Amino acid sequence: MDAGAEGADKAAGRSADQAPDQAGGRGRAAPAGLARAGVAPRRFLLKLSGEAFSGGGGLGVDPDVVHTIAREIAAVVRDGYEIAVVLGGGNFFRGAELQQRGMDRARSDYMGMLGTVMNCLALQDFLEKEGIETRVQTAITMGQVAEPYIPLRAIRHLEKGRVVIFGAGMGMPYFSTDTTAAQRALEIDAAAMLMGKNGVDGVYDSDPKHNPDAVRFDALEYGEVIARDLRVADLTAITLCQDNKLPIVVFELLAEGNIARAVRGEKIGTLVNDHGTRA
Repeated sequence: MDAGAEGADKAAGRSADQAPDQAGGRGRAAPAGLARAGVAPRRFLLKLSGEAFSGGGGLGVDPDVVHTIAREIAAVVRDGYEIAVVLGGGNFFRGAELQQRGMDRARSDYMGMLGTVMNCLALQDFLEKEGIETRVQTAITMGQVAEPYIPLRAIRHLEKGRVVIFGAGMGMPYFSTDTTAAQRALEIDAAAMLMGKNGVDGVYDSDPKHNPDAVRFDALEYGEVIARDLRVADLTAITLCQDNKLPIVVFELLAEGNIARAVRGEKIGTLVNDHGTRA
């Protein structure tokens, strides 16, 4: 390891034996159920809803919640995992409600993209307070606050132990942040897409908030998610994952240690993959 790389590892709080190798962790065993050919087995894309940042589902950012999320992410980065994040913006702007009142769909989508960037900057600030180098990359150019989205640069940041936060969605209307998360995960060669949910610990056969007898699935095939309309993510995102065999893990975000459990491949939440098992 050269002096520059060693310094970067010390800055990120990692020992030399925890540092990612030059191929982004390639060659290390992937957790059971998350194995995918030709990817970095210790690199993950974390998808977070904007509503999670508000704590109680209201508007704005709850600093205590964002601090908790940042602390959890920082812990897994120090363990040598590479983490990229895609954030929603529902805590600042809910375009669907305004579209019902006649607002143009494209304009409301662009407004939502700007909301995601505010969340990105909030998470970046709390991660850097944890001592984790972080870069925000946006699909809409805003040079004063973020880098443009460049996949190879994002991968290089990850290999150096930095967290990369992707903002402004796809930069185009009509695409959800779930679809953005799937696309970014594929482009950076992530092992899986981890979907952290607020108040839900996996995928159920019906809404557990309204049906106390709802059953949680341990694992599902992509086709079953689509056929049963289980709403893990939007159809475009699920299809993109299915076509490229990108595993999805749906789990409770704010339970302590859950992000670490998800990246380690522990039995948590619901796993969605091409064979519907954790083997």
